[in-house]
Amino acid sequence: MSKWWAGTQELNCDIQRIKDAVQDLGTFFCSQMKEQPSISSADVLEQGVGYITIKSNESTHTRTNVQVKVQGDTVTVEFDEEAKNSATTVTIHYLDEFVGQSGKVMHKTAFSGVNATGIMGCLYKCFGAGAQGKAHQKAYKTMLET
Repeated sequence: MSKWWAGTQELNCDIQRIKDAVQDLGTFFCSQMKEQPSISSADVLEQGVGYITIKSNESTHTRTNVQVKVQGDTVTVEFDEEAKNSATTVTIHYLDEFVGQSGKVMHKTAFSGVNATGIMGCLYKCFGAGAQGKAHQKAYKTMLET
């Protein structure tokens, strides 16, 4: 899979905060999603081993192949997402890596395998990478630093 977007940022929090947060993936994912622009609500519809479905005010997000790995001072969160609304269906593979370093965390994000339907999906795929990536990282920053 080729990368659609990748970025790195520093978080002013301890890695333990992230280790604790990923213990409840429903709250973790919904809290992060609510910090993104234009998303005012996000609620878990269904959750099981390796998957979660979240309904936001924008669309329904089904995340499958959810894997969380905690090894030493590194937390990796990886999943495939299908987001559906009335205009388009978008699928993206997400990979977030959080590495603790001296009381702070380096956060790396990569999106790959992007597919989108319809005209809106084509526009999203062609022009949305930077905005989506920055919003995704900013949402984590806001959520984890407060």
